[in-house]
Amino acid sequence: MTPPLLPSLAGPLIRLLLLSVIISRSTCRHALDSDADLDAELNGKNASQDISSRQCSHLLKRQEWRTLSDEHKSEYIRAVKCTRKLPKLSSYAGVQSRFDDFQAVHIHTADSIHYTGHFLPWHRRFVTLFEQTLRRDCDYRGAIPIRTSPVFDPVTGFGGDGVKGTYTLPDNVTEESQIIRSTFVGCVMDGPFGYNASDPESFVVHGGPGKLVTTHCLVRGINDGFKQFLSADVVQNALRQQTYEEFRLALEGNDQHHRREESMDDSDLELSEHASGHLVVGGELGNLYSSPGEPLFFLHHANLDRIWWNWQIMDPDQRLADMSGNVLSDDVEDAPEDGLEWEDWISGQLPEDHDDQYNGIDFGGLNASSTVTLDLGLRFGPLGETIHIRDIMDITQFPSCYIYI
Repeated sequence: MTPPLLPSLAGPLIRLLLLSVIISRSTCRHALDSDADLDAELNGKNASQDISSRQCSHLLKRQEWRTLSDEHKSEYIRAVKCTRKLPKLSSYAGVQSRFDDFQAVHIHTADSIHYTGHFLPWHRRFVTLFEQTLRRDCDYRGAIPIRTSPVFDPVTGFGGDGVKGTYTLPDNVTEESQIIRSTFVGCVMDGPFGYNASDPESFVVHGGPGKLVTTHCLVRGINDGFKQFLSADVVQNALRQQTYEEFRLALEGNDQHHRREESMDDSDLELSEHASGHLVVGGELGNLYSSPGEPLFFLHHANLDRIWWNWQIMDPDQRLADMSGNVLSDDVEDAPEDGLEWEDWISGQLPEDHDDQYNGIDFGGLNASSTVTLDLGLRFGPLGETIHIRDIMDITQFPSCYIYI
């Protein structure tokens, strides 16, 4: 039986009560069912209707990687690899596939989507767009998993650590790419994303590291020292915060000094859940710009989204509408990219040879002192249409249609 629709006009508390019914009634669904009705809704059915009037036929269930069956894990990895065979949508240098599109969009929008109030909603939608690509174009029948446990098994996981001595950073690495050299230990050589020079189908990354455009193996440098910041205490500290901005700062962090090499040996360094989840794997995932070249990126950010959702439903009446924070990061406001005036940077009036095709948000009508509101438009270039933050605050409503279990 199809679960009842969530009424779009119901109050948050009523929706949450109905949600508990939907989850309990949908547990009989196999994790890899067809979800045909939902796919049709998310991919254009009734597209002429306003978002607020459209509803989810039911909810995808995002769950922890270790809870998935081996069949489910295999299907997810197959679908991720499938995106490398899908035609590209963007015209960025080096891009050869849809998988590359996601990395390239993040590289070229990173300066406008990190250390800002819209960090969490932008990445919420980015992960969902990747999930929809897996389902729509690669016949994946599940949801994006989340990662809170080891996933490095070469058979039922994402492969292991980088092998020392198998990768050398390019000579033209500059400070602009914020590459932490010590984390680029070597190529992943085993598992589904391992590198094999004699295999033309071997997994390679076409963007990065950082803002560079190079074809290279997937690089990791696992550092268990960062696990201390991936603890229940760190998460609970974020969940204790009373306002969105306090929560966002606790989860994302607001100190960018950890991206410098000299900070890696700082025994007094305390990192956020976001930063630590990137740096514990290192290599590509540890870079601010090119991190989506590491397939684990989407599991990590799904987990951050789960934590945000848990914080939201602790006080849904207030928190499903709580949005704030600066629209520009301090880096952009104080030192515009390539020496440009920030007014030119946010307006898109860039030199012809400047490679940025779009920013991560719609800057129309904004200035350096603007704050983030629910009306801010999030942009994803060719990956998806501009969407307002208010339309993705509730993950159980269209166009998100998922829940964490």
